[in-house]
Amino acid sequence: MSLAAGSFSAELEQWLDAQLKRYAAEPSEATALLPQALQRFEAGLAQPPGAAQLRLALLIFDLAVELRNIGALTAIATPALACCEAGVAPELLPQLLCMQARVEVFQQRIERAVPLVERALLAAEQRDDALGRAAAVFALGLLAARQLDPRRAAASYADAIKLFKACGHHGPWVQAYAGMSTAYRALDDQPARLAALHEGVQMCMAQRRWSEAANLNTGMIDVALEQGDVAAAEQALAQGQLLADRADPSGLSAAHSIVRHGRACCLAARGQFRAAAEDCRAALAERAFHIAPADLARRCEQMADWLLAAGEPVQALAASRQGQAALEAMASNATQQAQTQLRARLELAHIQAQSERGRAQARELQSRNEALEQALGLQRELQAELVESIKFASLGNLLAGLAHELAAPLQNGLEALTRSLAQGELMLQQIDSGSASRSRLNQTLQRCEQDTATALAALEQALHLLGAYRHLETPPLGGATEAVDLAALVEAVWRRAITPGSALRLELDAALTLTLRSDVLAELLLQLLQNIERHAYPAGQAGVARVQARLHEGRLHLIVSDRGRGVASTLLAQLFDDEARRLDAGTRHAAGLGLSIVRAAVVEHLGGSIRALHNPGGGLRIEASWPI
Repeated sequence: MSLAAGSFSAELEQWLDAQLKRYAAEPSEATALLPQALQRFEAGLAQPPGAAQLRLALLIFDLAVELRNIGALTAIATPALACCEAGVAPELLPQLLCMQARVEVFQQRIERAVPLVERALLAAEQRDDALGRAAAVFALGLLAARQLDPRRAAASYADAIKLFKACGHHGPWVQAYAGMSTAYRALDDQPARLAALHEGVQMCMAQRRWSEAANLNTGMIDVALEQGDVAAAEQALAQGQLLADRADPSGLSAAHSIVRHGRACCLAARGQFRAAAEDCRAALAERAFHIAPADLARRCEQMADWLLAAGEPVQALAASRQGQAALEAMASNATQQAQTQLRARLELAHIQAQSERGRAQARELQSRNEALEQALGLQRELQAELVESIKFASLGNLLAGLAHELAAPLQNGLEALTRSLAQGELMLQQIDSGSASRSRLNQTLQRCEQDTATALAALEQALHLLGAYRHLETPPLGGATEAVDLAALVEAVWRRAITPGSALRLELDAALTLTLRSDVLAELLLQLLQNIERHAYPAGQAGVARVQARLHEGRLHLIVSDRGRGVASTLLAQLFDDEARRLDAGTRHAAGLGLSIVRAAVVEHLGGSIRALHNPGGGLRIEASWPI
């Protein structure tokens, strides 16, 4: 870093520390701070990226949200996130992912926001980042609201409030109360809605967030009018006006626009429809680009009703058309999302059709050579289970299973040889007695040949089973390391692990090149991926195996997950133990000797740790980490 760049970074750090204290003490300073912060961010683009620049981006995030001006983030969210993903201040990744997600929601690109929030949750969990987790849960509430799921939205907002309180964060998280109130209104839960509004107003006033307090106060206006109590509504309106003036004495703030709409509702309740429509039109003109499409449509329809009652049918029609345009835009966005989902379903149906054709071909081949397929399938399971049995002294149990599997082919072979011997003795008796005819001798010989062939096939099957053990070995301790392209290694192991024609697909997020023991990593990946194919999904069902890898503070974090049927909570903590394997053997849900091999590879060979968790989207997630 040059001297000039170092000086810029140090000066920016000092400015940030001072402004963060200023903003925490008086959130209304956001109006003056936002243009200054944006100017500094733009100037910083000419300097080498640093942690101070990303901290500045997060301050801009809070200021823009405070002022309900998400559009201000469109120019900074993407470069800030790219800088962090390139390795600058990785501890800020969860919050920057949430900032990018808010921009995507603002631009009606919900399908892009969802994976960003999922990544933010995962990154926050990996780093034990309480603030990042709170921001991600808040974003989940926003997504649920846009996806018209008010119950999930209310729960997410409530969880986010608890997390932000625990963090002691000074940002504008109190806006979660407004989202929670809107969700309870959709659920027709008036007590919960009022409780959220009252608690939100008190919290905003304690934090000196007068603008947000005014916004929540208009919710009380709506409740009072819905109950027919115009006097209570006007009392709430007066309090809201005082709060908005305290936030910005100029009368030009977003809070004033929100209160102006509340005044319009009170005027309409008093029968002053023309004045109500004028106030509503002014409020919409000031905030049209900061209102969700559904709210914009609802307010336009209100204004249309008031204009019609005031005897202005032409203007009423124009207002109604404006609301209809908002609904059509929302419907268009919903249609695009539905089309995306439809394409995904069609692709899945195509994959399932291909899988069904593959299964039909497999059944035909199985009918022709069933014994060979059984031997090959058993060989793969025994190969994986024998390695673990050596590691954990389970050889006795494994050999007992082998003996059980060998019993059938050996018994079949013995019975076939016994029948062949009996046919031979019968043929000799016929020859000795002179009763043998050419046709009878041919029949006896044919039966002997059939029984001999049966015995030979049974013995070959047994030899196949025994031969599976001849090639098993575990990676030696203290092996050599080498430079490894992690993504290429995962794909190579995937091709080894998964049966040809399988309906499973791989999702890979592991673009790293590291120096490590490739043999141990390949072995543990092989076992985890085979475990998913065998146990996560019903046979032949399409599914996903996801492999993610991140390097953080000198450790490699590896996550292998599926969205299958998962594991019972009672067995999750002991999933890598032999006892858990035996207990779960009846259900065959993510159990098997392969997971013990994985634990041995991580703990003994790599000096790391491993755990099993429920996957948030369903299924099982295995997380392992070790020093690099």
